[in-house]
Amino acid sequence: MKRIAAFFVIVTLLFTSCLVQQEITFNEDFSGSSTVKLDMSELFDVSMSMAGEEIPTNPDSLRMLKRAFLEDFLYEIDSAMNVGSEQGLKDLRFLADTADLKVNIMFAFDNIEALNTAFLKNYEENEPTPEFVINRKRNTIQYFVQVDTSQFGQMVQFETTMKFATPVKSCSHNEVSVQGNQAVIRTSDFKEATTVEITVQ
Repeated sequence: MKRIAAFFVIVTLLFTSCLVQQEITFNEDFSGSSTVKLDMSELFDVSMSMAGEEIPTNPDSLRMLKRAFLEDFLYEIDSAMNVGSEQGLKDLRFLADTADLKVNIMFAFDNIEALNTAFLKNYEENEPTPEFVINRKRNTIQYFVQVDTSQFGQMVQFETTMKFATPVKSCSHNEVSVQGNQAVIRTSDFKEATTVEITVQ
C-alpha cells in the first residue's frame, strides 16, 4: 500500500515501519480540510542507508542534510498539489521541524470527489486499484480500509480520524472507534481489506 496523506506517494515508506496519522474534518456539505502527521526520522535513516551514505556526526552538516531531505520531500508534495488543485484540492501548508524530521501537511478539499480522486492517484499502476477510497452516499461516508496481507505484514499503519459537522448515527464495523461526531479508523484493527460505512445525522 502506497497511500500517504490524501494525494501523494512515498514509495520508500514501504521499507520502514511507521504510523501515518490523518485527520479529516468535514463541513455540512462534505467539503473540508485535512492534516497529515508524519515522522520522517526513520525514513531519513533508511534513505541514507539505501544510498550507501553515512549520517554525518557534525551537527551543522547533519542539520543541512536533514533540511535538504525535507525540502526534496515537500517539493514533491507541492508539485502534486499543483495538479490536485484542478480537482478541488487547495490551501496546501506545511509545518516541518528539521531537528526531529516531523512534518504536518495541511490542505483543504471542495468535496468528497476531490478527496477520493486524490487518494486514487496515489496507487501505483501495477497495484490493484479499488473502485474508491472514500465515497459519499447522502449522509453516509464509505471508506476503503486497505490492509497488506503479504508475508511482510502491514509495515505502514494508518490512523484516520474523521470529524463530522453532525453526530455519527451508525457505523458498519465495531473496529471503528466512534464518539459523538468523530470516528477513528486504524488499519491495525483490521485483518483484511474492507469498506467501512459511517452514517451521520
